[in-house]
Amino acid sequence: MTLIVILCIFLMTGDRYQWVYIWKKTFWRDMTGLRVLLITMFTIWMWDRTGTTVVSRWEKVWKKEPNKRAFVMGDRAITFREGNEFSNRIARYFKRQGFKTGEVIALFMETQPEYVFIWLGLAKLRVTTALVSSNLRGAQLIHCLRIAGCKAVVFGDEMTDVIKSIQNEIPDIPLFQFNSPERESVAILQDTIPLATELDEISSEQFTDVEPASTRDTLLYIYTSGTTGFPKAAIITNIRYLLIPLGVHTSGRLTSSDILYDPLPLHHTAGGVLGAGQCLILGLTVVLRKKFSAT
Repeated sequence: MTLIVILCIFLMTGDRYQWVYIWKKTFWRDMTGLRVLLITMFTIWMWDRTGTTVVSRWEKVWKKEPNKRAFVMGDRAITFREGNEFSNRIARYFKRQGFKTGEVIALFMETQPEYVFIWLGLAKLRVTTALVSSNLRGAQLIHCLRIAGCKAVVFGDEMTDVIKSIQNEIPDIPLFQFNSPERESVAILQDTIPLATELDEISSEQFTDVEPASTRDTLLYIYTSGTTGFPKAAIITNIRYLLIPLGVHTSGRLTSSDILYDPLPLHHTAGGVLGAGQCLILGLTVVLRKKFSAT
C-alpha cells in the first residue's frame, strides 16, 4: 500500500501527471496501431517465406469471385475473369515478340481499366514495367525511357501526339499503340504496332510458360516527380508492392466486399500500388477516375 501511495505522489508531482494523461488518451490508439503493424508484418513475413508474388496472389484472388467487377470506370467495367484473360494475352503476345525475363517495357497512358492488367500480364512474363507519367513530354520523357533501359513502349491512343513528337529520338525502341475499346476508331500512329488488334488473335488461356518470380524480383519502376531534376526510377519489388496496400487494408479494416474510389494516377504509388493493389491482392472492386470528382 505504501508503494502505491509513493508511486501516486511521484506521478502527480512536477509535470509527470501530463504524461499519465497523455498515456491514458493514446493507449488504445497505440494498441490499435500495434495490432495493425503486427498483423501486416506477420502476413508479409508469411508471404515472403512462401514465395508469394503479386502474380501468385492475383491467381488466388481472381478465382474466388471471377465474375465480380475488378475495375470500374464510367460505364465500363472489367471483371476479375476478364482481367485475368486480358493479362494472359499480354503475357503470351509479348513472349511471342521475343521479350524475356528481366527486360523492361514502358507503359505510357492515362488511367483506364486495362492499365493495370497490361503490367500484370508483363509481370507474368517476368518483364518489368516502367510506369511513366502521362504528364511528361520531350527530354524528360526520353530520359525516363532511357534510364530504365526500356526495350519497348506501350502507349495509349490519347498519347499519340506526344509519342509522335519524340519518335525520331527513339528509333531503336518498338512502339505499341493500345486503343481503348471506346476509341477503336482512333488512327494508329505510323511505324507503331496496333496492340489491341494484335491481342484479338492471342489465346486467353492461363499463361504458365515462365518460371515463377521471386518476392525480391523487380516488378515495377515508379518515377519520382522530377522537381529537383529529371525523374528517377524507384524500384518496386513484389514484396514491396504487397506490403503497401496490405497495411492500408488492415488499418482501414477493409474487406473484399468494399468498393474503393481511386481518382489518383495509376503511375503514382498512391493510385497504382495503394489503390489498385486493393483489387489485385485483396479482391476489392476499385472505381477509377482520371481526376477527383465529388459527383
